[in-house]
Amino acid sequence: ISGAAMLGPLNNATAIAYDDQGHAISAAAQVIDGHYSLVLNKPGYRGTVLVVISDNTPGVPDNYADEATHKLTDLGNTVLRALVTATGASQNVNVTALTELAVIKAGMDVGMLNPSEVPDLSAERIAAINNAVGGFFKVDAIGGEVVPTASQNVNGQVVVNPGFNPGISSEAYNYGVALKAISNLSALDPKAYPAQIDAIRKLANALQFVDDSNSALKWATNVRGQSLASSNLMQSNLF
Repeated sequence: ISGAAMLGPLNNATAIAYDDQGHAISAAAQVIDGHYSLVLNKPGYRGTVLVVISDNTPGVPDNYADEATHKLTDLGNTVLRALVTATGASQNVNVTALTELAVIKAGMDVGMLNPSEVPDLSAERIAAINNAVGGFFKVDAIGGEVVPTASQNVNGQVVVNPGFNPGISSEAYNYGVALKAISNLSALDPKAYPAQIDAIRKLANALQFVDDSNSALKWATNVRGQSLASSNLMQSNLF
């Protein structure tokens, strides 16, 4: 299993895969320049997989190029996750702000590592939720190309990513824009969103499924169909 690891491109972090009971099923793999690659220790495993990225040195601002502030930022004690179903073969699994949003929408609290604590977490529901989050941002959240708007140069400085330009695919462009938009929430209102995980969690609360199939998301509304106050704030910052 391999893929992008991004809020901005992550470094100095570790990726581990967990099975449907919350047991580690891979060795730790280092995250380098926004990417990771790991091997499951259960050959041919087919079932729920939670890929988790954690900070090697919490408290040190050396993990990712924040796309809003263009500063190196600490991932801290909060993990970043993606929830998928293993196919028994090699597959791409991005771990980003959008996949963390999908994990929360699936019912897993921030930091939770055991999928079995969530009822009815079937392969069909996992796929529907990932697709719903991807559809809302017009990307393939799990398997799509991720091109961030910021990167680190050879001196470790955060700079505008020259690879983020109109020549890339529309989905890759949308992914970069979505990640920057979530970064903007923390940059614009640090009291409400002290860290990106706070922005992701509150964004998850401000979005609701359109029906019981979990096939699509919309902004949460009150009984009169009016957007909730938190939804209005996020809409103005995100779009």
